[in-house]
Amino acid sequence: GVKHSSRCSCHCLSMDDYRKEARRRYVQQQQQQHQQQQPARREQPGGGESAKRSPAGDRGQGHGGGAGVVVGSSESGSWNATAGWPWDDMVRWWGALSQRQQQQVMAGVALLIALMALGTKIIAVLALLALSYYLNTRLPSAASFEPFFREWFTTEYFPKISQKVQKELQEKSRRDSNMFSSLASQFKGWVMGKTESMQAPVYYEFAAKHALPPTYSDLFFMRTAAVNLGSRNKPCNLVFWGIHGTWTLAPYISIDFENVSILDEMQNQGAR
Repeated sequence: GVKHSSRCSCHCLSMDDYRKEARRRYVQQQQQQHQQQQPARREQPGGGESAKRSPAGDRGQGHGGGAGVVVGSSESGSWNATAGWPWDDMVRWWGALSQRQQQQVMAGVALLIALMALGTKIIAVLALLALSYYLNTRLPSAASFEPFFREWFTTEYFPKISQKVQKELQEKSRRDSNMFSSLASQFKGWVMGKTESMQAPVYYEFAAKHALPPTYSDLFFMRTAAVNLGSRNKPCNLVFWGIHGTWTLAPYISIDFENVSILDEMQNQGAR
């Protein structure tokens, strides 16, 4: 009985040793294979990974690709919905505006496009608009024209007309064969030259009755006043500009000092 138990224990020990030895050899063999595969992976990166891919992995990748497509389409749909939302909101906002407000918006957009089209010229245009607006706030009043016209007539216009009349009287006295008529013409010219400053207001009052009030016109940045310093049969039309609170004769006007029809008409009315 003792021999049989010892044999069984020896047999069990030998089997255990055999299993341990077999397991050790298996682990060693796996380690050697693993060490042999590492240099190959280093030479061909990704090769081993691709080789290890199984059909199931490919199928999994296929399913993943399908999921990516689905996700992309959902993202595209959400982007379209997000992009369409402001447009729908703008349409509703536009529909809520009145017709006048819509016209104002369209005019503002057209003005913005015009300004963008001007490019570098926009600065000059804006400066011109600002200057025009400033001059519009400084337009002279209509009531200020009469004092200006009086000053201009007595200091600038009438002295030149008076000198022209004096010259004509002198020439008439030379041509006149009648001594008394010649002396009368010389005397009139002499008196007119000596009393020019006193006669100017008298002639102005007569001219003002026929020339005033003038015909006014507004051009946003300036105001114009048109008068006739001649007779009805022989007019002498003048235009004055009102800019920045002052009046001045328009630069394109050339006064015809040969036209003294208003003085002739005054003398004719005085003779009557």
